[in-house]
Amino acid sequence: MAASAQKPKQRPMDQDQPNQDQPLKIFFSQYPKFQYQPRNSPITEFNRLCKEYRWMQDSAEKKAARCEFNLAMKKEFDALYGTDEKDINNWHKLCHVLSVDPTPKTLKECRAVSAPLRGQFDFSFLVPGCLNETCQSRRPCQRVQRGYTDL
Repeated sequence: MAASAQKPKQRPMDQDQPNQDQPLKIFFSQYPKFQYQPRNSPITEFNRLCKEYRWMQDSAEKKAARCEFNLAMKKEFDALYGTDEKDINNWHKLCHVLSVDPTPKTLKECRAVSAPLRGQFDFSFLVPGCLNETCQSRRPCQRVQRGYTDL
C-alpha cells in the first residue's frame, strides 16, 4: 500500500481519561508516529500532523481528523475560559488575555467589547501555543481596546 494511502493506527479518544483539561494533547496522542509540540500553535501542529500522515486535502482521513481536532479545540477553549457566557469571570479571563484595558465591569460592557469581533476574528489563538503567533494576536488586542474605549 502506498504511503499516502496508509491509514494511521489510532487510539480512540477516551472520554473518561484524567487529562480532560488537555483535549489537544489527547487528540494528538491518537497518532503514534506524530510528536506533538504543545508550544506551537495547534493549527500549526494539525498541519504538521496532516503532512506527517500525508493526507490529501479532501481525504476522508483528513476530514475526520479535522472534525475531531475542531472538537478538541472547542474543549480546550471551554476548559480555559469556561462555557457560561453569563459568568463575568469567564469574560474577565478573555479580557485579560486580550489585554483589554480597562477591564469591563458588567456583562453588557464585556459583550460590547466582543461585538466588533464576531464573525471577523479567529479566537483559536487564545488556546495556549496560539499566543506565540504574534502577528495574529497583536491586531485583535488593539481592535478590542479601541472598541471598549469607544463605548
